[in-house]
Amino acid sequence: MSPSSTRRQVLRMTTGFAISTAITGCNQPATSDTTTSKTTTSKTTTEPRALVDLTRESYLAKAWTLSQDRFRFPKGDSVPLSNLDESVRDAVRTAIDSPPYTTQDASQGLLDGIDDVDLVTYGDTVWDVEHTFPTVTVRLDTDISEDEPIEERTVTRDEDVVRSNDAIGDVVSTIAPLGVETAPRPYETTRLDPEVQDFLERFDYIETPNGPGEIVVSRTNRSPPHTVRAQEATDEELYGRSIRETADYGPPTREFIDRLLASDRKTPGDYRDRIRVRYPDDVPRQFARDIDYGSNYVRVGDEVFGFATRHVHWDDLPVTFDATVLGENDGTTGPIDVELSVQNSGDDILRLQMEGCTPFGVLWAYGPGGERVLWNDAYERTENAVIENGSVVPESRAEMDLQPGQTQSATYRLGHDNLGTDDSLQAGTYEVLGTIWAKWPTYEGAKEYDWRSQLFPYTLTIQVV
Repeated sequence: MSPSSTRRQVLRMTTGFAISTAITGCNQPATSDTTTSKTTTSKTTTEPRALVDLTRESYLAKAWTLSQDRFRFPKGDSVPLSNLDESVRDAVRTAIDSPPYTTQDASQGLLDGIDDVDLVTYGDTVWDVEHTFPTVTVRLDTDISEDEPIEERTVTRDEDVVRSNDAIGDVVSTIAPLGVETAPRPYETTRLDPEVQDFLERFDYIETPNGPGEIVVSRTNRSPPHTVRAQEATDEELYGRSIRETADYGPPTREFIDRLLASDRKTPGDYRDRIRVRYPDDVPRQFARDIDYGSNYVRVGDEVFGFATRHVHWDDLPVTFDATVLGENDGTTGPIDVELSVQNSGDDILRLQMEGCTPFGVLWAYGPGGERVLWNDAYERTENAVIENGSVVPESRAEMDLQPGQTQSATYRLGHDNLGTDDSLQAGTYEVLGTIWAKWPTYEGAKEYDWRSQLFPYTLTIQVV
């Protein structure tokens, strides 16, 4: 579906017509379906001062920076060297400064402490630490026949023996993670916790969403001297995937990256400066191939970026969506009020979510004079957004439910924002990048994890004459 085929022109005069059932607000979950009715009447006819154009965008593209304090690797955050226990700290520092560290007889403190050491920050560098102490490795073998597992020797993640013990839970969540997006990994340790040892003697199988798996335990007995070695962590270790350079790509991908990173406009779902968002007319097919649907990160200068694109199907969204210029504005110089409305046109309950407030969130307009907050009186009522330093900052997510046939509206004001800005509204074109974030059940009686969730981007254009 092309944007042009979904473009709907909504023209309203700022005087000379009646407005009814206008529900003001960008609400938190509604406690009442009560609506407020307004009627505005004018005895004169004037030329419209503002026109609005609503474009349902077909594509959404985002880029975000991956700072060095947000690594993605299996065992958690990188540990500063200074935070390690003394015996472990001395061994790792020696492995970095005067490699390797060797010992004939490791202390129990070193053996216990080295278990939790994977990546260590020393100076401005992250180091991957390895050792040759004797280890025990626990893994899950899922290549077994269906009739092998014995019921009394099979455990699930929800059983008390797993949930009530952190050490056992750590082993199970590592070798049999919940969900399909996290890959299972071997659990390796220099010393098995006695309760984990008892667990492994009682159970041979773990039930997973993909079927049962057999617990396999192996031991590596190495003779002294034992060593601790450290080497600079690779990109794959730090970020969980490969890092590519922009020079590795051809013109379509490089140009799309440049366009996306040049974006500085905020949207309700991605209002933070580190998120770059565009609503492109199309996404080059080569870009999707090169980025491999999010499996690659890209280094641009001194920063590393992740990218995501989405083809949006508005026909799947069970709502009607509308924008109207209200008629109570000063006809020549005052601000412009625009009402956004969303109605659940489906047969099931619809859940709307947004950072700051629902249903449309905090909106920004870009036009003459730069960035402006589109003011909504609800900014002063919600606890999910904070007004500070002349701006509105969404801080937490709000959500609300729309019953079948129910409509929710919110009034946004361009030209006066209650933040100390009271300058005259200049004529020109103002663009607002908005988003509807909706969830709805895939079938009757579906639980929340069976609901569909999607961001539906739109561009609201306000032409002030």
